[in-house]
Amino acid sequence: VSKMIACIVLEDEYGDDDQKDLVSNIKDSLKETTMEYMIPNVLKFVDELPISKNGKIDRKTLIGEINE
Repeated sequence: VSKMIACIVLEDEYGDDDQKDLVSNIKDSLKETTMEYMIPNVLKFVDELPISKNGKIDRKTLIGEINE
């Protein structure tokens, strides 16, 4: 079974309760606009997205950070 993870970079500081509310709001919004199978199982907050030398998101590094 595979799972889809969405990584979110916040511009402002949010407390844990605020992040829970934000996750709930994002999921509710996605349910209105996106097919069920396309909605991420997990929403993860990260400080920044790792960028490769080519200027693209470094997915391998990002996956490593998520699994920590």
